[in-house]
Amino acid sequence: MAKIIEELKVCTILFELFVLEQNMGMPSQGCRSTENHETILGDVNRRLVEAEARETKVAEERDDLATMNSNLDADHTWMRNFGVRHFFSQIVNAILDAPQNTDAVAAMVNCAREAGYKAGYAECLAQVNVVSVKKFTDKHCALRGIDTEAALSTATEAYDGLIFPPLLKLKNA
Repeated sequence: MAKIIEELKVCTILFELFVLEQNMGMPSQGCRSTENHETILGDVNRRLVEAEARETKVAEERDDLATMNSNLDADHTWMRNFGVRHFFSQIVNAILDAPQNTDAVAAMVNCAREAGYKAGYAECLAQVNVVSVKKFTDKHCALRGIDTEAALSTATEAYDGLIFPPLLKLKNA
């Protein structure tokens, strides 16, 4: 926005110089100079219209954000006054502490750790083999021959497919 204002100031100064030349009756450099001044004036007007359009758009967006913020504040106040926060925190804690959730998360973390270990081992081998005369293999890797990516994918799908009975009760209520 500051750049636009600076450009408008420069264009305004050029326009004022043009007007002064015309009012003082200073000899201009002929028809070419007048055309240049008219081109500059047209450019200034075009930039001014663009700047006004951007300013209008920014003002509208600012008003929209202010409206959204006031709506969120009102919703937050309503939830705080009616104890909704405590109710939702109980639901969230019940989900997080459910045995199905903790077991699925533990399985995902374990599979992710193994997949990361195997990928890191393979990357390290690739980097060492570039600079080493002797070529190393993954025969010493504890996860050699195990498809860790498939295990991680399976654990992720199992987690995504979890069904929590308390949520079903809420959904059906």
